Amino acid sequence: MAQPQIASLYFDDAGRLIMGFKDRSNDIANGNWISTPDMVVACQTPSGTFQLESNAVCGGKTGTLPNAKSNAGKSMGIGGGIYFQVNQGAGGHDYNVAYGLARGGPNQVVATGMDNSFWFEGAVRWFDTTTGKYIRAYSIYNATASRGTFSKSNGLGSITSIFPPSLEVFDCGRVWNDINGNGIQDCNEPGISNIKIYLFSQDNPTCPISYLYSDKDGRYCFSVLPGKQYSCSINIKETQDKFGKFNVSPILNDPRYEGIDSDGVILGGNIVSNFQASLYCGYSFLHCHFGIYNPDNCPKDGFTTYGWGAKN
Repeated sequence: MAQPQIASLYFDDAGRLIMGFKDRSNDIANGNWISTPDMVVACQTPSGTFQLESNAVCGGKTGTLPNAKSNAGKSMGIGGGIYFQVNQGAGGHDYNVAYGLARGGPNQVVATGMDNSFWFEGAVRWFDTTTGKYIRAYSIYNATASRGTFSKSNGLGSITSIFPPSLEVFDCGRVWNDINGNGIQDCNEPGISNIKIYLFSQDNPTCPISYLYSDKDGRYCFSVLPGKQYSCSINIKETQDKFGKFNVSPILNDPRYEGIDSDGVILGGNIVSNFQASLYCGYSFLHCHFGIYNPDNCPKDGFTTYGWGAKN
């Protein structure tokens, strides 16, 4: 007897909840056993709850198999119909997917299952989520051609879609006048514009792969590759020509100030910050902050300054 178990949940591009059910009996059965998976969709109602499909209708859309009949002539599905085309067709099994679900493309879901084109096959199948129709399939194994497979049992599990990042990865920093020399970007401390910042790759640390200039607030962003090692730097002489005499702010190594502290150390004639680019797309503000200050203008004890970490 089939033992349905929710194996995967997936929200499609329209917000529909698609559920993959595997047949647990295939995990514990001994001998030749036929899996009976299923794929069911639920659509959101105006009140915010989800309503299961009924007779192949979900959210006002009709799927592929209303008034569905099994190979034995019996009614199939919730309310007598099935939204997704989960059967193999005439002479095949009534239910073939899904053990696992994932996005298969715009308005598509890809599901793992069995017996798409051949008997004793493990395969993945693509479906149109707006119509429920079967689109295409790919065979993973075929027990009639290769021994040692799971045949019609739960041979395939979860599936994951891999897409390139929809956004680039950026590492953003700032050059600022650290007036009190405490290594922290205090609220009253201005950025320094028009400072040239270089970006180096670990693969070639002697030749910059890019450079740009800080904006009016001292900020800048480099486009980088996820997880790759880089260093950013400013040239001491070039910076002195624009800012004048300066000292480099201290590095605090205090997690409380991560993202607003100074990261640069003097290396030869440059101030350098090494970092690893984020693995996730978007913007990171944790590296490449350069605090500099004129030691002659740095407040002494007894003066009042403002901001995090300032002496009073």
